[in-house]
Amino acid sequence: MVIPPHKGAVLRCRQGRIDGFETRIYTRGERGHRPHVHARGNSGEIVVLLDPVSERENRGMKIGEARRTLRVIAEHSDALLEL
Repeated sequence: MVIPPHKGAVLRCRQGRIDGFETRIYTRGERGHRPHVHARGNSGEIVVLLDPVSERENRGMKIGEARRTLRVIAEHSDALLEL
């Protein structure tokens, strides 16, 4: 897992790559948002809540890739919540 210390413009977030997925990680809960990850893969994007790990929204990602994304984020969820 590689998470460089880059902050987004709208909400405070970290951007990076996790096991091949381009990610934006929001953990601070600004504006009432729960901690979550936007992950972009080959077929689309998925938004995954971190606590508990669950799919919030799927934007065109194929089911197999979405399952893999959920599994990868679940494996790293404790570390992601500490960012």
